[in-house]
Amino acid sequence: MPKPQSTSYQAPALEKGLDILELLADEPTGLSQKVIADRLERSVGEIFRMLVSLERRGYVNKRDDDNYELTLRLFELSHRHPPSRRLIQAALGPMQEFATTVCQSIHLAVLYNKNIMVVANADSPTMLGLTVRLGAQLPITTTASGRVLMAYQDTFGLDRFRQVCPELSTRTKAGKQMQTHLALIRKRGYELKPSERITGVTDISVPIFDMTNTAIAALTVPFLTQTDSPQNQKKSLAELITTSQTISATLGWIANDQ
Repeated sequence: MPKPQSTSYQAPALEKGLDILELLADEPTGLSQKVIADRLERSVGEIFRMLVSLERRGYVNKRDDDNYELTLRLFELSHRHPPSRRLIQAALGPMQEFATTVCQSIHLAVLYNKNIMVVANADSPTMLGLTVRLGAQLPITTTASGRVLMAYQDTFGLDRFRQVCPELSTRTKAGKQMQTHLALIRKRGYELKPSERITGVTDISVPIFDMTNTAIAALTVPFLTQTDSPQNQKKSLAELITTSQTISATLGWIANDQ
């Protein structure tokens, strides 16, 4: 892990704690104290003291195998941030209504670094449904949510993501095809495509806008065809668009601006 550039103002203990959190964020099965120390090029004693503090504050948890893993404490804090809280509060009711009406699961995702993160979901009331867990992080280019959010980025935003996502580079054939597909999504206002991650699932995704007409989240249905359900993809898309407009309007979006 590259160390941050030095500045005239330093807080070594804070930096060590943040290094640990950032390292564990990429390790779903956790890491041992020694491995953490080795990865961060710190002594075991330094890391031990930091882990004790982080565990006491609820940011990390020591498992039975002695590996340390992140808790949902950071996820909880992010939801206490007013913009996130307002988005989720506006979305949960309409999402649940959609799931009940269409009998499909649905989730809400936002951009997080070069991934999307699921911040809310609603389960299908039927016995069958595909639920993406809260806090899940998935690549932007292989998910419908990510592609929808990319489609509504301005030039500066796309340039920023091209720096960390080679798949978006316009220098390659795949990158040019991705740019063409993003333009199609923006033109029609939604993504509807077989999932690149799960066979038999069709992802349907639409943007959520705020008062500045900025796409701040994506509302996505991993559509499962059910023989005992009257819903089809076309009907589900129509309901999804209505649901996204309801949520966006609550956030201050005005339809005539779109």
